[in-house]
Amino acid sequence: MLDGQIIAFVVNFIVDSFKNTIQAFMWPVFIVQLWSPWGAMGLGLAFVLFPKYLKKPIEAWLFDGEENEEDKVA
Repeated sequence: MLDGQIIAFVVNFIVDSFKNTIQAFMWPVFIVQLWSPWGAMGLGLAFVLFPKYLKKPIEAWLFDGEENEEDKVA
């Protein structure tokens, strides 16, 4: 009985992990489907503006005190 529960737990864990991974990569599709033209334009705008304005402040906040690879090269 215990062996069956362990196997069921492992199988459920693997299946749930796979489903969560697929959903994590599919969120842009859901946004575009919900708000057809505006969702696609918003994602495109975010794709362009994020590296320009938000990436460096977020990296500085997350990795406080760590040197960045780009900073070492430049």
